[in-house]
Amino acid sequence: MDNVLFGRIAYQQADASDRIRGIMGELFDALDLYDDVLSIGLEFDVGSGGKRLTMVQRQKLNLARALLKRSDYFIFNRPLSALDQRVQDQITRNIIEGLHEEGHRPAIIWVLSNARLAEMFDRILLFDRGGLAEAGNFPELSEKNGMFKELLS
Repeated sequence: MDNVLFGRIAYQQADASDRIRGIMGELFDALDLYDDVLSIGLEFDVGSGGKRLTMVQRQKLNLARALLKRSDYFIFNRPLSALDQRVQDQITRNIIEGLHEEGHRPAIIWVLSNARLAEMFDRILLFDRGGLAEAGNFPELSEKNGMFKELLS
């Protein structure tokens, strides 16, 4: 389990291990990874860099690792590119809703591989050739005849 957390569990707290397992269970459910984890077990040797996992499993596990930290900000760079669009949509919605529960509203920077998912975010920044090409919200950019509208079509 230490490998999943990128660090050691706080041994000074008597219930730390149980709390971590509970959080991991919730995340695995939200990411539809629970059955995969059960089938291989938490103690399974995933290999160096997760080489024994499929690309989809690695992406889901990487998301779970990041989400466990309950940070004030998250940066995701195409974290779901190996999944089909329907699953990307479902997982992205679950993550955003989950991060905003209990009044926790972290800043999220999410590099998308599917432009349609941009509708879930408050602000969209579109970069081209190393510079900012367009900025705005989904309704503004989808109505404007620009690069973002092209990506949607």
